[in-house]
Amino acid sequence: MLKYDLVIAGAGYAGLVLAMKCLSGGMKVAVVDIKAEGDLGHDWSDSVEREVLEKRDIGFSEKEITAKPKGLHIISPLRSKEFFLDYAYEIVDMKLLHKRLLEKVEERGGELHLRASAVRPILESSGRCKGLRFNENGEPRELKADFVADCTGIKSAIKSLMPRGSGFKIELSSTDISKAYREVRRWNGKTKGNTEKVLAGWLSYHYGINGGYSWVHPETDDRIDVGAGIQLGKGYPDPENTVPERVKNLGLGERLRGGGGVIPVSSSHPVLYSHGVLLVGDSAFQAIPTSGCGAGNAMRSALIAGDALLRSRLNPDERGSLYERLYFQQKGADLAYYDVLRRRMQSFTPETLDWLMKKGILGSRELYASIHGLYQNTPAFSTLLKLAYGFTRIDVLLKLKRALSIGEKLREHLQNIPYRAKSGEKWLQKYYDLLSETYHFD
Repeated sequence: MLKYDLVIAGAGYAGLVLAMKCLSGGMKVAVVDIKAEGDLGHDWSDSVEREVLEKRDIGFSEKEITAKPKGLHIISPLRSKEFFLDYAYEIVDMKLLHKRLLEKVEERGGELHLRASAVRPILESSGRCKGLRFNENGEPRELKADFVADCTGIKSAIKSLMPRGSGFKIELSSTDISKAYREVRRWNGKTKGNTEKVLAGWLSYHYGINGGYSWVHPETDDRIDVGAGIQLGKGYPDPENTVPERVKNLGLGERLRGGGGVIPVSSSHPVLYSHGVLLVGDSAFQAIPTSGCGAGNAMRSALIAGDALLRSRLNPDERGSLYERLYFQQKGADLAYYDVLRRRMQSFTPETLDWLMKKGILGSRELYASIHGLYQNTPAFSTLLKLAYGFTRIDVLLKLKRALSIGEKLREHLQNIPYRAKSGEKWLQKYYDLLSETYHFD
């Protein structure tokens, strides 16, 4: 039986980038997915961080870029304030990007097993995962490996089958999940009536709607992207119903592409490796909490994981623990900070959010940083204390100040994540204590 260095469950963006990285370092890699090749990849364009696409192992071609927006147009909940921001993302045709990544994996000698079924971990009596077992063309298959990566998205197909003692966080609260849906439609450069302003060339987000936002983006002179993302668990209307209504109100034409799904917007749990299994992408909750953008950070995380796995002088558990440390030090701790702010912002009413934006407390600088998941060297909402005097809504400012304090402490704690955090009970308990404070936001 062949032995692999790494077997990856999930041929999405995270899985393919991880495969490419490890193949480039000489590892023997196989990728397993339940879908057929034609069903892989999202059938729409999406925002991916430019600095991630510029990584040597990923790259992009101009034919994959479907639009070059002038920037980001943010509208406050009650439409009392507008912001025009730079946008450090590229609008990428996700089908074309996925096709290129898949071809790179094949060119580098990666082994693909698509249309697999009944994919599950091979577990030793100790609970350690030693590969994947699945059916292929009606026949049972087993791929033994030193490492298994769960890149299966929010369904976490491998993680969910690991023993309880693995330390993985399996489930999320529904309020830590976002549902998004979009439709790309033909349009004639005009909108029906005067009910909504559409700015040609700008990606417009109506902020703070249903625990998330809605957007409209004229990709070209004859194609427009309309969508919405909501927080689940609050009874908000399903975007699969609201987006078609908006399309109708705007008087748009033929549907070209579209779709959606659910996104984990909670930040990563500290245990990203256990018992031979690594979590990468949505299975590790690695989307940006304040924007829901996931593909870019999933690919970034895959590169970080690959860097750790290629440290052959370390034993497997040391390499897995290194991945945890590198991820939180390079990005995860910053996203944990923004997850705290996401929870606080979602606890505010649209009226309160509008007030914060109108007063400049949640201003251009803060919006840019939070949407891009970029931690600021100076505290976010830096004008908060200066503006507090003379305001009548001190209760709102105090709640925001408390959230900032918790976020800073959580970020610092995760930046100092020890090796094998799951065995550091004292460190983990402090993490849980800090996180629990965010569950009481009201």
